Amino acid sequence: MFLKMFSVQHSPGRTCIVVFITAIFLLCCSSSDALLNQDKGIWEEYKTPHFVVYYDKAVPRQYVLQVGANCENYYKSIAGKLGFVRSDFWYGNDRAEVFVYATQSEYVEHARAAAWAGGHVFSKQKEIRTFQSDDAFFDNILPHELAHMIFREFVGYTTPVPLWFEEGFACLNEKTFIERYVLPGAEHVSNKGLFVPAEELSMLSPSRVDPPIAFYLEASVIMFYLAEGCGRGKLSKFCKALRDRVRFDDAFEKIYHISSLNELGVEVEGYFKKNKVTGSEEIYW
Repeated sequence: MFLKMFSVQHSPGRTCIVVFITAIFLLCCSSSDALLNQDKGIWEEYKTPHFVVYYDKAVPRQYVLQVGANCENYYKSIAGKLGFVRSDFWYGNDRAEVFVYATQSEYVEHARAAAWAGGHVFSKQKEIRTFQSDDAFFDNILPHELAHMIFREFVGYTTPVPLWFEEGFACLNEKTFIERYVLPGAEHVSNKGLFVPAEELSMLSPSRVDPPIAFYLEASVIMFYLAEGCGRGKLSKFCKALRDRVRFDDAFEKIYHISSLNELGVEVEGYFKKNKVTGSEEIYW
């Protein structure tokens, strides 16, 4: 079972602690007071029905309008894919907040972000931190971070979910998911196997994989397999099971009939050795 990997294991002469990394769990439950309580008076402000965009004065107004419009579009589309029927809407003082820094260097310094990150999210507080960048922001970074936020709202902020799964789900919602992650990831898997053994994946985070993109590539090829290779509709059912408080490993075995990460790794490698990804696939999950 998956949760066997997440417990403390004892053996003669040694104790091995296996760390269970939940997806963005620390960011869901807590964050730096310096970030959340930062003086909003230094920011310009733009409001949409469900979002407040705080932005540096150096960020062009047109860019800010694009941020707001894209936030609203993804707010609807990601929830729709999950089959998420909300009872609480992000209106008024409950709007989500997006902070846009003028440059990557300012973002890294003031948001205390990793130099390789394009953005990060505090899901429970409904807050995204990012910086002005090229069009890839609207196609990739923004839907990625919003997918984290909406996924957590859907399944529950304290529901244990391994990091690879939530990151894979967030990547799945990027517009260039196939080109950016699945094509290079599938090529590697079909020729050399997974980047890291699947049974080790739940003990890792992007910062513990060199290069960090390898973590996202592996999480993405697994997510592609779960969404497309295992039969359409199963991924949505699985997420709904998590929402209904079914344990991750129990839901996985029930819906996918896979009982361990080692078995999952074998299935994924076998799938990509037999099936070539062309880039023209449309994923319906």
